Amino acid sequence: MLTIEVRKPSLTEGINGGWFIIVVATQSVSILTVSILPSFVSIHSQGALMFTTLILWLSGTRLYPG
Repeated sequence: MLTIEVRKPSLTEGINGGWFIIVVATQSVSILTVSILPSFVSIHSQGALMFTTLILWLSGTRLYPG
């Protein structure tokens, strides 16, 4: 809506830190999963979960603007 509105908000009104919560949450879940993974899952079945955490980390990184 910010890009198609007739009256555009100023920079201080239009930008907030809400996007940063999504980035931090995604990467935090990834780090938490890697940290507790050896305690709950056998070493033979960790591959799929490690790949999932990599995807979470990379998608969190991709959400950074720029």
